[in-house]
Amino acid sequence: MGEILEKITEKSFEEIAGKLFKKLKLKNTYCYNPENRSKAVSSYRLKNNEPELVKEIIHAKMVPAAGIISNANDLALWNYKLHHGKILKKESYELLTQSSAMSQHDVFGPEKMGYGYNIRIAEEKGVKYIGHTGLGDGFASLNVYFPKEDVSLIILENVMGDSSDNWYFYETEIKNLIIEDLRKN
Repeated sequence: MGEILEKITEKSFEEIAGKLFKKLKLKNTYCYNPENRSKAVSSYRLKNNEPELVKEIIHAKMVPAAGIISNANDLALWNYKLHHGKILKKESYELLTQSSAMSQHDVFGPEKMGYGYNIRIAEEKGVKYIGHTGLGDGFASLNVYFPKEDVSLIILENVMGDSSDNWYFYETEIKNLIIEDLRKN
C-alpha cells in the first residue's frame, strides 16, 4: 500500500503519513527512520531470559506496514477520531469494520473470526470489539476498541520473548480481564 501511495502522489510514504499525523494532531507519531532513532524507544529480544538490545528494528521497505512509531496517548486520540467519524467517511468506516474474510489470531482466541480491512472483528463472552496487533523486532502492541462502551485498550511492549509462544502473553491476559469485567457490567 505504501508503494502505491508513493507512486500515485509522487511523495514519500513518510511525507504522506507525516502530513496526516500533523492534521490529526498526533504529536508523538511518526514514521521510523533508521537515520534518526533519537525519539524511538529501544527494543529487546529475550535470549535465555536475558534482554538483548535489538539494533536494526525495521527495514525501510517495511515502514508502511510496521514502521509507524507512536505512544498510547496518540493512539487513544487516533481511536477516538477513527471511531467518531473524524478520519473516514461513514461508508469507508463501515467497510473497515465489516468482515470480509475469516482469520485466526492467538490474541483474539483459538477460533477464526471476522477480519475487515486489516481490523479484527471479534466477540468474546458477549462483548464485541475490534482490534489490531503489531509485532516487530522487540516490539508488540495491541489496540482494541469496544464500541458499545466507547473504550480503547492500548498496550505497547518493547521486550519480545525468544519463543513465539510467549508473544502477546500480557496483551492477551489484560484483554481477557477487561472483557470479563465488561461482561459483568
